[in-house]
Amino acid sequence: MNKVDKKLKVIVCGTRFGQFYLEATKLSSEFELAGILSKGSNKSQNCAQRYDTKVYTDPEQLPSDIDLACVVVSTSVMGGEGTGLAVKLMEKGIHVVLEQPVHQKDLALCYKTAKQNNVYFVLGDLYVELPSVNNFITLAKGIINHQNSLYLNIDLATQVSFPLAHILTKVLPSVRPWKVEETIKGNTPFQVLSMTIGGIPVVIRAHNQVDPQVSDSYFHLMHSITLGVGGGCLSLVDSHGPVTWQPRLVIPGYDFIPGDLTSRPTPGMLEESSMLIGPTQYPTYQEVLTRLWPETILKDINRAAGLVRGTIPENQITLWGQQEVVSSQLWQEISNALGYPVNCENPDKTFLSAATVVGPYYQQLTMAEKYNELSKKEIDSSMEQLDRACLLAMLFQFQSNGSFLEENKSHTEEELISALTIIPKHHYVIGRWLKILTAKGYLLKDGNRYRSAGTIVTKDELELQWQKARDLWDHRLGSPLISLYFYQNVEALPALMAGQQKAALLLFPKGKNDVANALYRETLLAWFLNRQVAAEVEKIARNGTKKLTILEVGAGTGATSDVVNDRIRNSGLSDRIENYIYTDISAYFFSEANIRYKETPWVSTQVLDLEIDYQQQGVGKETIDIIIANGVLNNVKDTLKVLKDLKALLVPGGIMFIIEADGESIQMLISQIFMMEAADDARKKSDTTFMDEEQWSEAFIGSGFNLLDVIPGRDHKLDSFGQQLFILSNDSE
Repeated sequence: MNKVDKKLKVIVCGTRFGQFYLEATKLSSEFELAGILSKGSNKSQNCAQRYDTKVYTDPEQLPSDIDLACVVVSTSVMGGEGTGLAVKLMEKGIHVVLEQPVHQKDLALCYKTAKQNNVYFVLGDLYVELPSVNNFITLAKGIINHQNSLYLNIDLATQVSFPLAHILTKVLPSVRPWKVEETIKGNTPFQVLSMTIGGIPVVIRAHNQVDPQVSDSYFHLMHSITLGVGGGCLSLVDSHGPVTWQPRLVIPGYDFIPGDLTSRPTPGMLEESSMLIGPTQYPTYQEVLTRLWPETILKDINRAAGLVRGTIPENQITLWGQQEVVSSQLWQEISNALGYPVNCENPDKTFLSAATVVGPYYQQLTMAEKYNELSKKEIDSSMEQLDRACLLAMLFQFQSNGSFLEENKSHTEEELISALTIIPKHHYVIGRWLKILTAKGYLLKDGNRYRSAGTIVTKDELELQWQKARDLWDHRLGSPLISLYFYQNVEALPALMAGQQKAALLLFPKGKNDVANALYRETLLAWFLNRQVAAEVEKIARNGTKKLTILEVGAGTGATSDVVNDRIRNSGLSDRIENYIYTDISAYFFSEANIRYKETPWVSTQVLDLEIDYQQQGVGKETIDIIIANGVLNNVKDTLKVLKDLKALLVPGGIMFIIEADGESIQMLISQIFMMEAADDARKKSDTTFMDEEQWSEAFIGSGFNLLDVIPGRDHKLDSFGQQLFILSNDSE
């Protein structure tokens, strides 16, 4: 056959599953998409427009220079026209990749037609080439080289039974002979097939149902395969992974097992009881459909291209063909035994997220256990989904009022405010929304005008995003009360903007502190940072030579003070504290604080307004050893002035702990921003609600503080929460 060095011109036949083949051709510079062959439906026309290619409705319309056709149409064994189309294209001198399943007689016909017309035929089988399936095949063959197979247990959907047969022909030394021993059927989702394959006992539990209302059918799983040998079992949990190895438990013959085994472990006792083989993180379904499947399909297209270009020897075709024919025969045996799928009327298709499933597990863990168990990637992903939910809520408010529904229509900030029902006090909030939506790519800005970047938010999509965000948050990163609080703010946004709903009543519903307590105590970050402050205070108290006077400003619900004072008591350092002055702008929180600190004589409460002269309020200069400010400085008008005034209260060498947002907090932009006023400091110039790292640095320098440390820091697993603990000294050095 003539070898080809140029780009191969490819057509894709069919646009349902063919979409993934279309996407695969984009991934390699070896191919040029030359068109789509279909019946000309609107879906096909839209696909062609998306991929900037032509639609052909008859093989006779195809240009004469087409090199390769990917036939992704149901074959004759499934009642479709794919087999005949593949034959017709090969008769026109076009190489073909045909998507499975294919009857053995049709395979023989396709290989014969290819040979007669001097072209190549390749059977496409996505599932066999998936990374986790490939990993399982490689490992299983290696295990079988060491020990004989004892059994195979298989769960699958019958829609992917052809790839199962293909997988088994790759794993086992031989699949012949095979024999169906027994089939158990009934009015249940699964049917059970007992058989021997290559002399190995095999039990197949097949989900043999279809939903006639769903074009892609209905199944609960793809492939779950366990190979058992004398030493343990290797399992492919799903077609997309993971693969696990479980060595067999062999209880030693010691008279006293616990004692003897501790000092004299037998071989295998130090092996992990279950081992994950391969990556520790697996793709999302979004990644499966947008990246993994096209990348894997490309392998089949590359096989055909390798034959055309001469980089794969022609004798490989014989090996592939023999294996595929055997696979097809085995598949037919399994399919005949199971029979036709049963219609499943009105199956429950409600999405159930992994976060919902694992919620009860995390609910039973302590904060320390959650902190140790959750990875940075998991925390970052969860925070990203919460941020996205908040951003979509902002965009939805604009679109509900007729803005940002057309990509080519722009609006000024003033025009957007006029379209909303919003009181003047909150006008500045709209500027903050526009800024963050633009920064995150939801809006585009031209001069002083904003336009849509293409995202349209429906009520259902917004609800789904909030459900996803809350599932990822609840009991993992914080109390469910917190995600509910943010969600309730989203529901109340029209009323908040119009001044008909007080934001404080959402944070303190019916005058209760439950939500505020959860927000400042029951998040992973709050737990971590409050304990960091407590540990630093303990260190100062333990290493110092004088009794300490500690001032907490904006103590509120006591989230930080409770942890600090518990640490002082539990460390036996009560005699090192002269006074812990628990202050807030009002006495609202003091009644509960006085009850909590009834047995803590060094704690006193005092009203303190950070924007009024401190001496007039009874706090003298250079009288305080430690100042704690958790989430309070963002509420002052002039951060620099307040920092200077607080610094003046510290004794020489005094320490200040500040916990604040480092950069714009997206969650606050749909909630507590409606309790705040626009600042007069650096935030006014940057038009932001919270200061960023550079602004904090300038404020510390400008107020004369020396920055000692920043916790958790940029590479820490909790960084995506967007808050930092700044540890400052009033030493000038």
